[in-house]
Amino acid sequence: MFQPFFDFVEKFATDFSWKRLVILVSLVILAGTVFFLYEAQTATYQLSKYERAVTVLEKLESLSPNSDEEKEVINNIYTGLTGITESSSNPATFSAHIPIELKQALLGASPWLLFCLFFVPGYFKGNEEAPSIVGGTLALAFIMGLGGYFIPVEWSSWIAFGLYPFGVNLLILILLIWFGNKE
Repeated sequence: MFQPFFDFVEKFATDFSWKRLVILVSLVILAGTVFFLYEAQTATYQLSKYERAVTVLEKLESLSPNSDEEKEVINNIYTGLTGITESSSNPATFSAHIPIELKQALLGASPWLLFCLFFVPGYFKGNEEAPSIVGGTLALAFIMGLGGYFIPVEWSSWIAFGLYPFGVNLLILILLIWFGNKE
């Protein structure tokens, strides 16, 4: 079950390269950022904590305490649930209010920024094609981000978060492949 993971670690250690390290660190940072932004926007784990607290409260309501010790235990559970569900109980809670224009810009630019990450190690190694690829992908990311930023908020969200970032980026990629194969 863990064999692929151990094989990856062994190959990473024996065949070490800066390119692998940069890509691995970039992917870990990207995954952490995506998870952090997802949790900041949806509060999924906070809501599941509330849901579990409500389930416990429903079960406690069905109990009828007979002795003072049972009443004290139930009061302790109520106090604990109150502490868990307080908004200040989790210091890592973060509320990000990212403007919708910035979300549109980041979504439009993200494929090219991600593509750029794969050529950054070659840029530092002195690969002669890497600087033009990194510069081109950064320029495309800037153009797509600028276009995403200036999409009117009044337009439907499927245009701003679906058609523009995926459709236009796919069209640009197809055009780049087509022109690349012509040459």
